Amino acid sequence: MLLVPTLARAVQVCGAPSDNRQQLTFIQSHLNEEARRARLWTNAWGASYGVLTLGQLAAASARPSSEQVDFYVGAVSSAGGLAALLSMPLDVMADSLALDALVLAHAGPIDCEVLAEAERLLVRSAQSEAMGRSWMMHGANALYSLLAGLVLGLGFDRWSSGVFTAHLQAAIAPSRAGLRLSVSF
Repeated sequence: MLLVPTLARAVQVCGAPSDNRQQLTFIQSHLNEEARRARLWTNAWGASYGVLTLGQLAAASARPSSEQVDFYVGAVSSAGGLAALLSMPLDVMADSLALDALVLAHAGPIDCEVLAEAERLLVRSAQSEAMGRSWMMHGANALYSLLAGLVLGLGFDRWSSGVFTAHLQAAIAPSRAGLRLSVSF
């Protein structure tokens, strides 16, 4: 929603009812498309966090007790991601439904109040999306990951921990020294 700065500072200019209907239809189609994308995004991330949470809980039971803490902290971290996702849904999902109801309630000529409400919903949705992509949100995510790492490090002395970290370390670890040794002898 790139229209945020323009709409947020726009002076309300209300045209003829036919022009208002056209503008309302544009806003409604835009919000409906953005809501569809937001639902897809939310469902995909929700499913991912759910699978990560359950997968790590299942993996913990299959590991020695000395390695289980990594999976439990990972599961709690993933569950926290799911909780954050569900507790802060993008406004466009609700705003789209609110605008659809508003349009249904005003089947006749569109007055300035209805158009102003549609524009308000569009601006609110755009601001919500902008907040979700802001540096503040990126910082909050980085802080959350850092806290999970500190729990493992300070609480359990697991500074080099986690399945992803272990696999990443293994994947990028130097490997040609062993090959050179075998060729030398």
